[in-house]
Amino acid sequence: MNYTDSIKDFFASPRWGMNLLLGAVCSLIPVIGPMVLLGWLLGGFWGRDGYRAKEFPPFDFGRFSDYLMRGLWPFLVAMVASVLFVPLIWLACFVPMFFISLIGGHGRHGSEAEGLIALALVLGMFVVIAVLSILMMLVVKPLMIRAELLQDFGKSFDFRWSLRFLKLTWLECVLAAAFIWVASIVLSIVGMAVFCVGIYFISGPVYFAMAHLDRQIYQLFLARGGEPLETSPKLLDGPPPLNPAPTA
Repeated sequence: MNYTDSIKDFFASPRWGMNLLLGAVCSLIPVIGPMVLLGWLLGGFWGRDGYRAKEFPPFDFGRFSDYLMRGLWPFLVAMVASVLFVPLIWLACFVPMFFISLIGGHGRHGSEAEGLIALALVLGMFVVIAVLSILMMLVVKPLMIRAELLQDFGKSFDFRWSLRFLKLTWLECVLAAAFIWVASIVLSIVGMAVFCVGIYFISGPVYFAMAHLDRQIYQLFLARGGEPLETSPKLLDGPPPLNPAPTA
């Protein structure tokens, strides 16, 4: 896994400035914007025979609808796959806060032991939320990769393939998620330093890094014996090459 290239390669394109600007525009569009940004990246990472950072296709706002349709299926799959975890995360927040509020109701009469209990509840809450978030990511990741490559909602939910994917790449999935989390924080701080306006410009590089690492993880999956997926022609930025006519 090459983590630094997942960030640096965004700036290798001669059009990186325009890509950065249009990525910022997408970040301002609720719901649809991230789908469009993802749709552009899917064509660049999955719709070409090889990967060359300097030749990554620039963001073309004229293909807004094409990008939107590409990003729609992974978005829907991730939303459906996350449904079971969201209530658990809310519950993990509500239960400790409920007991903390009961402890706080004692006011000044609360003992030092009650304060320690409240602290333990808060720490436990963060641990449970972190574990649930990791589990949710591991469940969603292979389903999203299937949705990205196949561009099909129903075919994305192949749990046998997904379990095989996680068995071979679960550690890389966790490390990639941790890297994206740290990189997002660092880029956000840098963006905030630029008169607070630069915060809008991190979407392009962050989404690019996520797609870059997903492609690396998928390649590792194949190298370790995983079953390849057929790439949908919808990911091609142009018409598929024609087969040469047979010669007599």
